[in-house]
Amino acid sequence: MAIMGTAIVAIGPVVAALVVGVGLAIVLDMLDKHFGVTEKLGKLCEEGLDKLKTLTESAKVAGAATWHRLENSGAVRDLSRASQVSADWVERQASMVRWEMGFL
Repeated sequence: MAIMGTAIVAIGPVVAALVVGVGLAIVLDMLDKHFGVTEKLGKLCEEGLDKLKTLTESAKVAGAATWHRLENSGAVRDLSRASQVSADWVERQASMVRWEMGFL
C-alpha cells in the first residue's frame, strides 16, 4: 500500500511539469502568431546571410586582385632572383665538397 502512494507522489511533479510545459508552449505559440517573431527572425537571418555572402564574394574578388598585384610585383621578382642566386651559390659550394674515407 505504501508503494502505491509513493508512486502517485512521484508521478505528480512529472504530470505538473508536462501540464505547465504544454501550457507554456500553447501561450508562446499564440504570442508568436500575434507578434510574428519567428517570421521576423527568419527574415533577419536571411538578410544577414545575404550580406555575408556579398561580403565573402567581394573579399574573394579583392583577395584575387591583391594576389595578382603581389605575384606580379617587382619585389617578388627581386626576391625570386635573389633566392636563385643564393641557391646557385649553395649548389657551387656543395659541389666543391670532397668526401674521403676518414677515421670515422
